[in-house]
Amino acid sequence: MAIRQEYEDVLRRPEFGFSPGVVDDLLAAIDHFAFQVAAVPPCPAPLPDPDDEPFLAVAGATSSTLVTGNLKLYPPGSRFGVTVQTPRELVDRLRTT
Repeated sequence: MAIRQEYEDVLRRPEFGFSPGVVDDLLAAIDHFAFQVAAVPPCPAPLPDPDDEPFLAVAGATSSTLVTGNLKLYPPGSRFGVTVQTPRELVDRLRTT
């Protein structure tokens, strides 16, 4: 639930300008399609924002790539073997496979 709550908190920030209806629709889709994962944060070193630790923990527990628009949130020494990419890097990787 920590990730879902973080999505809601971020998506509702005024600086992003998302309408409440769009945010509600996106959160409803997350609620419908998401699944719960219990994961222990794998952070060998603290992240700049502790609220980002659940994302890294779930990526590690599910052997998933973590996609973020800000790589500084996940310094290389804190990734615990998790691949962290920007959206552009992910799209480029998907296009070549």
